[in-house]
Amino acid sequence: FDDKVLYLSDNRDIVRYGVLYTPALVVDGTVVSKAEFLSVEEAKDYISGAIGAMLNLGQGNGPLDHMWDL
Repeated sequence: FDDKVLYLSDNRDIVRYGVLYTPALVVDGTVVSKAEFLSVEEAKDYISGAIGAMLNLGQGNGPLDHMWDL
């Protein structure tokens, strides 16, 4: 994976995701948590679960399953 973590502080960038209240967690362009504080462990658990549930397509990695915990 090419892991990358971005910290957005410009309100215009944040609103582009439809987020009005921070903090928020966005994974691959999908807002998965907003207006609640996740612990580092909760964020890691979410991301690990989404990676574990993703499809294994072709030679690369499939799309993350953002609904894996529902």
